Amino acid sequence: MTQSPGTPTVGVAIRRARQAAGITLRDLAGSIQVSAGTMSAIENDKVGVSIARLSQIASALGTETAHLVMQPPSRAPAGSAPQERSRPWRASSTIRLDNVTAAAVTVFHEAGYHGATMRAIAATAQLSVAGVYHHHRSKHSILVSVYDLLLDELQARVAAAAADGTSPHDRVVNIVEAVSVFRDQHPELSSVADSELRSLDEPESSRITARSRTIYDTLRVHADEALNTSAAAPMSADEFSAAVLRLAGVSWLIPPGIRGRSALPVTLAQAVLRP
Repeated sequence: MTQSPGTPTVGVAIRRARQAAGITLRDLAGSIQVSAGTMSAIENDKVGVSIARLSQIASALGTETAHLVMQPPSRAPAGSAPQERSRPWRASSTIRLDNVTAAAVTVFHEAGYHGATMRAIAATAQLSVAGVYHHHRSKHSILVSVYDLLLDELQARVAAAAADGTSPHDRVVNIVEAVSVFRDQHPELSSVADSELRSLDEPESSRITARSRTIYDTLRVHADEALNTSAAAPMSADEFSAAVLRLAGVSWLIPPGIRGRSALPVTLAQAVLRP
């Protein structure tokens, strides 16, 4: 993954959070049951970090996973416009996939979740099947980690984008831009997320749906405020939010009860083309 100049990596974010918490590298390593050498490699971005490991680290540091994957730039790139320097939600993504998860995403994307096998994932990762199970307990756990990783960063970006707006209209535009930019940065990950939501088993399915709902609700609340400034709003906030997210290629963020409404594109077309 390419980092934009001045954007802290996950390793740097972990080191800063550890130092802020007053925890030594050796103590943090012990709390997540890895060697001090491995912890040092993580902080120096010499190894990838799975979402499960990142969650362990965040818990040990008393912070949220999103705070480690979505950090504001430490300094602005030379020549950047002042207004861009305070908008980390437009920065390059900080997602880093471990070798197994990256291989699984490729296999899921090419063969679909149900067509994927742990043997195929192992071959793509250039590991033995036992090596894959050393990192993840099942194919399903890998899929769950993909959704959690996406949602950790999306929630942070959407919250920052909304906070950056000075009016309901600005907040809606910012949120849509943040989601669209993120989708463009991760086309393969986003494609898997969009196509494999039904492959999630309970209780993870309900948990991921609830997390996705927070992003949808943030957009819907601000869309409702923006639409209410019009004397004759062309559609409801739910219709608007669902249609926009579908156009942005992230229909998996739309709640199940709204996702299947086939009239949404028609509603949006009528609103755009109305005299």
